[in-house]
Amino acid sequence: MIVLSLNIRGCKKRRKQLWVKELCVKNKVQFVGIQESKMSRLELFRLNTMWGNPNFDYAVSLARGRSGGLISIWDPSIFRKLQIWCDDWFIIVKGKWTNIEDDMYLVNIYSPLSLGDKQVLWNRLSNFMNDNVGAYIFMGDFNEVRCEDDRFGCIFNEGAAAAFNEFIREANVHDMAMSGRRYTWMNKSGSKMSRIDRMFVSQNMLEFFPDVKMIALNRAWSDHVPLLLYVDQSDFGPIPFKVFSSWMNREGFNSFVDSTWKSEEIRDVDFVNKLRYLKSKLKVWIKVRRAVESSRHVGLKARLNVIEVLMDNNCASLEELDERTNIINEINEIGRMEESDIRQKARIKWDVEGDENSKFFHAILKNKR
Repeated sequence: MIVLSLNIRGCKKRRKQLWVKELCVKNKVQFVGIQESKMSRLELFRLNTMWGNPNFDYAVSLARGRSGGLISIWDPSIFRKLQIWCDDWFIIVKGKWTNIEDDMYLVNIYSPLSLGDKQVLWNRLSNFMNDNVGAYIFMGDFNEVRCEDDRFGCIFNEGAAAAFNEFIREANVHDMAMSGRRYTWMNKSGSKMSRIDRMFVSQNMLEFFPDVKMIALNRAWSDHVPLLLYVDQSDFGPIPFKVFSSWMNREGFNSFVDSTWKSEEIRDVDFVNKLRYLKSKLKVWIKVRRAVESSRHVGLKARLNVIEVLMDNNCASLEELDERTNIINEINEIGRMEESDIRQKARIKWDVEGDENSKFFHAILKNKR
């Protein structure tokens, strides 16, 4: 699990968007929390540019005026969203991470400057954790420090720091040790610096992933340092063979992989040969599933034609009209999975709202071959 947190101070400039994309692609980020986007209306092409991959899901809290704004983007094949809570000060995404049964909450925060508003935020987050049990990762710009050493050239407010530390204690979260940088924000002249960008993980998160580390990356297009959290990175290695994203969305994929991996035939086999065995079984499984889907697709189109003939003759019942809606939805879903495979094969970078003509994707794929 690789999580990136970054206060971007506005995402309008193309070069800044490409910088975020470079961070995500280079570090193989699976979830990114962006603060102070200053995006006052939803623009999917910007999200796609910053993520660098057409396969993503997102949650956005739009900016009020010229400040604020939060964006959370993630890989849906790794993290499956269950519920979202959006606010001016935070975005909370509840979901299931691959191979983890417990609910996970990824909280993207842009804290207000006012001490009174901060206390309101700390209380709301504490109450939320009390009402929603699970593993938590807090990330973002907290606009507060924990001790006097966290500031240089800035006024230290002891009362505000005490309130912040009390929230951390009550929430039972761990402040991740940072390597690479001491301060996460500085002004343009470098005369003032603070550590106001942080990442916290809950105790049960550490129980799931004992080897957690955080790295502060170099500044480039922002006054804030990007924070990169590696969670049990040792469990993730190079992909041994190609797996298409659509396979994971098919019913029965997880149970098939689990049962195949635990098969008696490979119980005493080494890791490499286990992967080869899994690959051979997956190829057979997906071939059968695609054949079933193709046959189902033909049957659905035939049934759809029958219903539409009845509609033309004003003979269709209400049940048949409802059936037509369900058939169209199922046909579209089969088509989306096919297009997803074609896009992944062609390895093209297309806009989220771009051309979905399958002939176009086939032409790209054919040309590459």
